[in-house]
Amino acid sequence: FRSVISTGDRDSLQLISDSTRVLLAATKMGHPEIINYDKAALFEKYGLTPSQMVELKALMGDKSDNIPGVKGVGEVTGINLIKEYETLENIYENIDNIKGSLQNKLISEKENAFLSRELGTIKCDLEIDKEIKDLIRNNIEINLRGL
Repeated sequence: FRSVISTGDRDSLQLISDSTRVLLAATKMGHPEIINYDKAALFEKYGLTPSQMVELKALMGDKSDNIPGVKGVGEVTGINLIKEYETLENIYENIDNIKGSLQNKLISEKENAFLSRELGTIKCDLEIDKEIKDLIRNNIEINLRGL
């Protein structure tokens, strides 16, 4: 099945695949916009693959989801690390190549980085005891009273 996820949550970018794209609601300079992300658009924007978006979250954290990340590592530094090393494991296997305060931050926050990756990963391997046809809703009624 081809699918489209319409959301304002950037976590969903990790779900992009050949058959899934994300319509991300965002605000740019005070104006709402919808950004259409497929693999190519995601790579153009971040230089990362969908699975690497979880690696990025592991480094950056996410206050809105209470994910700690590595203190002092923001989006730019996180993207650069993931572009160079691809995964958390590779970052820590090459920690001696990373110098200065960044190395110190990564070493002291290693446990948080791996915890953050686990917390930020959307689980896609759950068993569902329904067929797709059983999940399709027709004639959906929406009650707008009180809104």
